Amino acid sequence: MSEIPLYKDPLVEIFSDSIRFNLYYFPMGGTKTVMFSEVESISLEPATISNGKWRVWGTGDLFTWFPCDVARPGRDRIFFLKIRGKRVSIGWTVYDADRVSRLLAQKGFTIAGAAPF
Repeated sequence: MSEIPLYKDPLVEIFSDSIRFNLYYFPMGGTKTVMFSEVESISLEPATISNGKWRVWGTGDLFTWFPCDVARPGRDRIFFLKIRGKRVSIGWTVYDADRVSRLLAQKGFTIAGAAPF
């Protein structure tokens, strides 16, 4: 993993080869790192009640895990990351969704649901 993040906020750190989710594990926190080589897909969706807008930490449907973000109810978009071979996806938010979308697109990911730049 690279030492200098390409993007960093209190919720996530994105490196050239991976993404680190902060405050991932409930209830003690801790980080989870996912290598980009393990990622099957990434989507960006409008935050709604049905897809996790009010999910501050954990899961409500046993299919999507949300790292802690107490400000998620005020955010307008949620990223969803599917790891190859895993049943549970990660639903995550960032401070600057436009910047993260551009960064992931530059890395070669097609961000389903993202507006064109």
